[in-house]
Order: sequence, then structure tokens, then C-alpha cells
Amino acid sequence: MCEFPIRDTALPPWMGGLRSQRIFVIAIVLTAVLVSTARAQDIPQIFLMDREPAERPLPSSYFIHPELIPMWRQALSQPESELQRQAAEALVEAHALGHDGMRAAVPELLAVLKSKTVHPAARHAAAHALIALDVRSAADRLFEASQDGGKDLRQLIEPALANWDFELIRPVWRQRVQSITTPRRDLILAIRGLGQQRDAQALKSLLGLALTPENSADIRLAAARAAGQIAPEGLETQAETLIAARNCVLNRLCAVALITRHTSERAIALNQSLGMDAEPGVAVEALRSLFALDPRLVLPLAEMAINHPDAGIRRIGIETYVTLPTPERMQTLSARLNDPHPQLRKLVRDKFLALSQEPTLEPTIRQSTIAVLAGDDWRGQEQASLLLGDLDEESVTARLLELLDSARPEVMLAAAMGLKSIAAPDSAMPVLAFAQRRTEAAGFTPLTDTQLAHLFELLGLLKTTEAMPLMEIYIPKTRKYRGFSRAAAIWALGLMQEGQTNERLASQLLERATDTRSSPAEDFYVRRASVLTLGRLRASPQLPGLKSLIGDQIDNNLMDLTVRWSILQITGEALPMRPPHTMRRTGWFLEPLPREKQELKEPD
Repeated sequence: MCEFPIRDTALPPWMGGLRSQRIFVIAIVLTAVLVSTARAQDIPQIFLMDREPAERPLPSSYFIHPELIPMWRQALSQPESELQRQAAEALVEAHALGHDGMRAAVPELLAVLKSKTVHPAARHAAAHALIALDVRSAADRLFEASQDGGKDLRQLIEPALANWDFELIRPVWRQRVQSITTPRRDLILAIRGLGQQRDAQALKSLLGLALTPENSADIRLAAARAAGQIAPEGLETQAETLIAARNCVLNRLCAVALITRHTSERAIALNQSLGMDAEPGVAVEALRSLFALDPRLVLPLAEMAINHPDAGIRRIGIETYVTLPTPERMQTLSARLNDPHPQLRKLVRDKFLALSQEPTLEPTIRQSTIAVLAGDDWRGQEQASLLLGDLDEESVTARLLELLDSARPEVMLAAAMGLKSIAAPDSAMPVLAFAQRRTEAAGFTPLTDTQLAHLFELLGLLKTTEAMPLMEIYIPKTRKYRGFSRAAAIWALGLMQEGQTNERLASQLLERATDTRSSPAEDFYVRRASVLTLGRLRASPQLPGLKSLIGDQIDNNLMDLTVRWSILQITGEALPMRPPHTMRRTGWFLEPLPREKQELKEPD
């Protein structure tokens, strides 16, 4: 931690002391900790039955009433500031939802922005609308409003002017960074804007802010980053001075920011040294700078980074190795399949799957992943199960069968998914025996339901007819068995008996498909799977019942598309689809009256 003098009351308001420095540095450290302890995200459960039929519902389309925009323009022209504010916000919302035509209100928005008599909230909303609509021709007006409209307008408008590369604001920003009386928020805006627009004339002032120890941490770091954006060379000496001054995290962060675009050997050596810094926040910034310049610059530090306690640093090491892959690096990287951070272990799995297309890398990726699967770490078992399933590695079938009984739910599900992806014929009977035990066991949890759904799909793929008696247990609606496993069992029965006549089964499935009015109604997954299997069974006697679900035309929804697919299998008839619904978006603060109410006349 830096040792700074107690704040001098004679200093300008943007200069802080010990407390602001500490708060800022602690915030940097806490950010790194939060990233490294991000909450795990569940692996999506992908069911084969969800892919049928191939035809998907079309997205709904929306329109807004043609009178809305004229009404909003009229509202902007009214003297009531609240009406103006709401109209401007409605324009922003409608534009964000994808509706066209909002730019027609630009003249009215400019009039509100220019007015000195409206409430500040209305001016703010008008400025926001002009920025959201990307009305760059209004930059001059926005600039004027930002300078005479108060700090809130400046906070809104000036970042947009920086994005638009508006040159006329640069002298204002230069003056701010040279004045000791500039308010803190305005100073930050100026620093960021000058950096974003890479204004070389401001470099000296920005360096002065960054190198002055008495300045508050946020000012110093913002100024250092802006200077680093502007100067691609020549700041090595200043960076070295910061590093050598004292053992200070903030100084080192500023040093990294100053040389972030520098490509000299001297700057690269500095960043490589900072990439091994004891403070993760510093190391991450240095490594990111090196990676952005050239991932090869990170290679000397990559193995250290991959094994670092901080997740942000590990990510950069992982990205370096997968960007510059060799068999040796893939071998090292395989240990990250059990990374504590869920996003990182998924990153390694995804990259391994993509890189396995390279003949020189595929054997190492495959064998190192097999070794991870054989290990004891549940995270590695989870990722290796999924990856080896995608790689169709039949040699691990026995191991995956063992992991079906894992104490970790993640591994239980991943093993089932891996077995399904591989679909090795010799796994059928052990899977059937396992499913039988799970079915007969006391208690039936959502975990059991999901795992058995994957295994039933596997048995269906393998046409394991010996499983049919077990799967038929899942057809009736009971309190014990749940939707995924029941639907998968029904779907698998369809695969096993495709094209065969089975009137008893077809009658049961039609009952499930049409069970919409009981209490509770049949599970949607079960109903869809029943419809799919009726199609596979070519169940002609059940055709009237299927058609009763939709009528002569189908609507744009998943169930209707499924029924249409099933009828096509049975009869070859492709039922027509009703035109997709186009819906009017309502709920605006101001809307036209329905036509019938407009026609009502006031009584005499």
C-alpha cells in the first residue's frame, strides 16, 4: 500500500489523500477477487428430442401504432416538461426495441434541448434520445447544452462526443486538465475524452496528473490510461520512475497503463516484470497489455500464469496457450480442465474440442483428457466426460459407466451425456441395468429425472428393445416419475419401433398428447414426445385425435409444428400454417384511443 500524506485542505477538490487512495486500491483488489470467485453456471442439458422437428417457430414480430410517433412529437412540443420527458424516453425505448421512424422527432428533441425554461429532466431525456438515435448532426447543440446545462448533462453528453470524435470539445477538456479548480467528475470526463480521442496536445498535462503522488487514485489512473492511449512510445522512463518510487500498487498500475501500447524492448521487459507482480491487479493489466500486442510476449510467463491463484491471470495464460498451441502446451493445459472457476474449465474444454481438429494436437488432447477422466477431481471428471463424449472416445465407456454413480451431481449428468454422445453398443446393457436400479430406488429427484432422460435417449439411439418394458413404465402420469425422463422414454420407444404398428402404445400416447384439461395437465415435454412417437409409429387410427390438437391450419408454435411433423409422417400431408401473428406493442405512456372510442361524440 502507498504511503501518501494526509490531504491538504488547500488542494483542489479532485485531489485526495490517504483514504481515497486506499479505497481505490482495495476496489481494484476486490474486483480481481470477485472475478476469481464467480458463481458456477450449470452446464446446459441438451436433449436430442428437443431437436425435433427441425422446423422452429418463427420469432414474433411487433409494430407500433402509426399515430404514436406524431403523438410523441406533439407531446415534445407541449410546455409541460414531464410530458416532454416521457415522450423522449418513449422514443428511446421504441428505438431500442427495433422500431423505425424515431428520427422524425429530432426537430422537437432539439427544441427541448435548446430551451432554457424546461425542467432539467426533460433536457436530459431529450439529449439521451438524440444520443441513442445516434444523431451526430446534433453534436454542436449537444456540446452547447453540455457546457451550460449542469454536471448531469455533461456526464451524459461528453462520452458520446468522445465516441463521435467531436473535435470542438478538446480545448475545453485541455483547459480542465490544466486547472486545479476543475471539479472531480468533470476532470475525469476530460481525461477520458482526451485519451479516447488520442489528443497529443494534452499528453503533458495528463502525465502531470498521473505522476503527482498527491492526486487521488482515480484521477491518477485515469490520466495514466489516457496518456497510454495517446502515446505509443516514449513513456518508459516515467513508468520506471513510478515503479521505483516506492512499493505502491497504484504506482505500478499507472506504470502499466502508461506503456500499454509501447512495443520497445524496454517497455516489453517492464511489462513482463510487472506480469509477475505480487498484486494480481497489476499482473493482470500487464499480461493483458502484452497479449494485446502479441501473445508470444506472454509465453515466458504463461506456465506461471496458468497455475496462478488468480482466475484473471489464469485466463490470460490459458488464452496464450490455445492461441499458440503445441502438443506440450496442450498437455500442460489439460490440468485446467479441473480449474476451480467454471468459465475457465469450460474455456479449456471448448478450445480443446476446436483444436482437436488439428492432427498434430488431437492425440495429446485426447490422451491427456483421458488421464483427467481417470483422476479423482470432480471438476476434471465433469469436463473430460463431456469432451471425450464429443470426441467419440469409446475407450472411456467403462469409466463413464462408473461415474454414473458419482457423489457429485455434475459428474453424474456429464457421464450420462458423454455416454449418449459416444453411443457405444456395448454400453447398452450396463446402462439398462443402471436405469432399472434407478427406477426401482426409493425417491426420484430432479437429478435422477435428468440423468435417466439422457440414458433413455442413449438406449433409443442404440435400439435397445430390451429396455422397452422399463420405458413403458414411464408412460402413465404418476407422482413418482418426472417430465424429462418420461418424455425421453416415450421418444426412445418411437426410435425403437419406427414404422411398426403398436396400437396399444399408440392409444396410450394419444391419451398423453391430448391430456390438457386434467388437473394437473400432462407435462408439455411428455405431450410433445408422445406426438413425435405417434408420427414414428405411423399411427393412422390416432390421426383424428392429433388433428383435434390443431384444426385445419397450424399456428406458429412448437407444439403445432410438432403435430404437423407427425401428421406428415403418417399421411404425407403438410398442413398449411397460418400467417405469423404480428402484434401491436402497447403500454406506452401516451397512446391513441381505439377507433370505436374516437367515434363517440359528447352528448348534447
